[in-house]
Amino acid sequence: MIKDLLVRSKGDQALFGGKSTIQMKKKLEVPKSRPLADFLPTITIKAKDFAGEITHFNVKKKNLIGETLITNEHEKNNKDVRQILGKSNIFPESLPPEKDIKRLLHNRIAIIFNNSISHVPCLQQY
Repeated sequence: MIKDLLVRSKGDQALFGGKSTIQMKKKLEVPKSRPLADFLPTITIKAKDFAGEITHFNVKKKNLIGETLITNEHEKNNKDVRQILGKSNIFPESLPPEKDIKRLLHNRIAIIFNNSISHVPCLQQY
């Protein structure tokens, strides 16, 4: 678990142009108890996911074993994805935060629930 976090942290640092996960959380004003991903734009989430999938694929393909080899592979893939984004003038560390995903989901569920109640006469009093 801890090793997995270290690998991901190194990948984030490569994707965010040298900024650590902690630095990005501060920059985007993410509460310490919340994941950075809850506040990242979709393009950044997809970039992280794509780099992770490349790493997963190459770990199997190259039969990589050990934290150092896997970390190096993950860093390389994040740098490569960053380079692709850069060609479109997209730099993950410069993008504004998205609205809090958990709060958006909570609000959406509340709207759906309230709309559902309005169609059931005996529940309208609640």
